[in-house]
Amino acid sequence: MRTIFLTALLFITILFIASRLPAQIVHASGPRPSFEVATIKPASPDETQSGMGFSDGGRGFHTSNATVRDLIQEAWNVKSTDQIEEAPGWASGQKFDIEARMSDAQATSLASLPFGERVRQVRLMLQMLLENRCELKLHSSTRKSTFFTLLPAKGGPKLKPTQMIPADPATKTPAHPAHPAVGPKVQSKGSGRVEATGASMPMLTEFISRQPELGFSGGFTLGELIVDKTGLFGAYDWILAWQPESDSNPDTTGNLNGPSFFTALREQLGLELKKTKGQVEVLVIDHVTPPSAD
Repeated sequence: MRTIFLTALLFITILFIASRLPAQIVHASGPRPSFEVATIKPASPDETQSGMGFSDGGRGFHTSNATVRDLIQEAWNVKSTDQIEEAPGWASGQKFDIEARMSDAQATSLASLPFGERVRQVRLMLQMLLENRCELKLHSSTRKSTFFTLLPAKGGPKLKPTQMIPADPATKTPAHPAHPAVGPKVQSKGSGRVEATGASMPMLTEFISRQPELGFSGGFTLGELIVDKTGLFGAYDWILAWQPESDSNPDTTGNLNGPSFFTALREQLGLELKKTKGQVEVLVIDHVTPPSAD
């Protein structure tokens, strides 16, 4: 199954912390925007692809073969399966396709925002859609849990800052990468090789969490929760090459004994993961129904 998203270490140390995790789940601080129009239909049982992201040149949002739990996960930026509680069984089984479109005014306004803020606004729109069409009601709580903390390794990070073109207030153009790539991206170049251009740290942690070594099993499922504690906030270009655990083929250098994912992360990117215990925010589902028919 092919999935498209909105778009670790030889030794793992256990850390115990009393403080709560930095906020990662998306909550509105004021009135939320909503899509101008949205169509929701049951996915075809013959559908073999699943995906979620922008469509129609950035004016729309599209999902295919997604469950309501998948949609909640994306709308609130949930990064671990354990962060959604009390979801009914059908919410993880029944799959739907969505075609949503924002107004021209909304699309124009979002186009002037940095990519990360554009994604946040669309997530808020998806929250409104779920509340209106699925009668979703939920509340936030906390639980003591374990998660991974992403930290600089000994010697410091080895990420290459992306060359940026400064924002232009006259044209309302936000700062953007100087290379010709269309927006920031993290792209697979075959088994055990990924190349990133203009990628933020949230994009890097998302990539790490979706590796089999972190418990990821494909589709929209999630692996271990990862919290970025690197102190890095820019855009970066990087390449990571490793020998996947389940891959008996040679790595991208032709080496059958390439580095593990954890070793490659440390040696090539200068980052490491440490197992941590602390308070984690969770979403508790109070009420939800299958999406209303169009």
